[in-house]
Amino acid sequence: TQSWQAGRRAAEELDAQTRDMAAKLEAQGIPVRRESRHASPVFLLGAVTSYARPVVEYRALRFLPSVAKRERKPMLTALTYFQRHHPLGPKLRLGVVTAGARVPIGEPLRDVIRGLQSRIRRWACEASARFGVSVVFRCTEFTVDRALTFHPHANVLYAPRAVLPEDVWREFLCCSHRTFRAHWHDSGTLARPEEALKYAFKPADTAALDGGQLA
Repeated sequence: TQSWQAGRRAAEELDAQTRDMAAKLEAQGIPVRRESRHASPVFLLGAVTSYARPVVEYRALRFLPSVAKRERKPMLTALTYFQRHHPLGPKLRLGVVTAGARVPIGEPLRDVIRGLQSRIRRWACEASARFGVSVVFRCTEFTVDRALTFHPHANVLYAPRAVLPEDVWREFLCCSHRTFRAHWHDSGTLARPEEALKYAFKPADTAALDGGQLA
């Protein structure tokens, strides 16, 4: 079917990006592939299509596209279930918040991320206690531009536990903006979980970096 073929092409593209990034990192002396525990190569075989491809085991480097896809899948399944079956699921809204200034590659990205996550925790506590809004999910992303700087930002999912009057909702949005002291945007009701749960590092961004930049 067309959907299967599209999925196969996407998987092959991710595999190719991962192989290319692995080669760049290994050229920098960073081990990426796990040592095989099997005497012979292991293949993934489609029972219906007989399509076969070798299985390569990578270390848990989460910016490798294939690893990111593997680790994203169970979380996406859980988030889909939550949206469909939890009482707050149909009320989920998507917000986007940035960390502020961009971070050049090689500078302390980890410290910036910790600061952003700390502000999100404080905001979540205030949202719940003051406005009756439950914050249920956070996904942090790091896009990279041509100037080789990261743009750390987070997707957050939240839902009011009861209907809020318009003036209270407006105050919640204003309070959120004051808390983050950076770009903050309420994007409305969540349509699909994939909107909130994306790859932390976009494969196209990281695949364009050279070995030294990846390292």
